[in-house]
Amino acid sequence: MIRKSIWLALLIILSMPIFSQAQNNDPVIYKDWTFLGESKTHIDVEYRVVKCNGVNQIHFFVFNESPDAREIRFEIEVTNNSTSQKLLKEVVFTADKAAMHRAECASDVLLDKLKINVPENFNPSDLTLKITFKS
Repeated sequence: MIRKSIWLALLIILSMPIFSQAQNNDPVIYKDWTFLGESKTHIDVEYRVVKCNGVNQIHFFVFNESPDAREIRFEIEVTNNSTSQKLLKEVVFTADKAAMHRAECASDVLLDKLKINVPENFNPSDLTLKITFKS
């Protein structure tokens, strides 16, 4: 009985690093979903700032309220408030009619266009985003 207890304790101790590593794959959310803007063509955009697998990213949620599929173009200006550095990125994405598209850490590669990697020298907890719709 003592041997079984020792083996069980040893198994639990040895498996702890595996469980803690699995928990580290959960995203760290610096800023949860926040409304960014709506275009004149009825495209809503929200964003969040997260860390996925060790990489700081901005994810976008796009809602095409239109009854037609359309190409969406917008420019994002990301400001690192700590240093006033700016990053400009253009996002081009084709949205299905009356559909919602949301980037997640583990989302399909088709949604990678709705992700921006945050530069390493930017503070992910202190960013300001500005959107300019191009279409």
